[in-house]
Amino acid sequence: SLLPSLPATIPSLIKPHAYQKQPPKLPFHSSQLQPISQKLHQELPQFQHQLHHPHKQKMTHQFPHILFPLVNIPRFYKIHSQPPLPKTNTK
Repeated sequence: SLLPSLPATIPSLIKPHAYQKQPPKLPFHSSQLQPISQKLHQELPQFQHQLHHPHKQKMTHQFPHILFPLVNIPRFYKIHSQPPLPKTNTK
């Protein structure tokens, strides 16, 4: 695996931040916002299609493809993805 080993106790939303701190040997590593934003725009219509034509296995496969850019885009603005979630969950 190209991904570095991280402790299993690290929450899944924190792992992308840790992975992005690693050397850019990872194929999805980007120091620029545009490729990550493009990935989201590319993957989102595919996931939206699954919302209208539900297929659990395809949705399960597609969901991480939109989640990863959504977690990483805030990183460019020095926003960590994990801390805002409890506030959203209590609304």
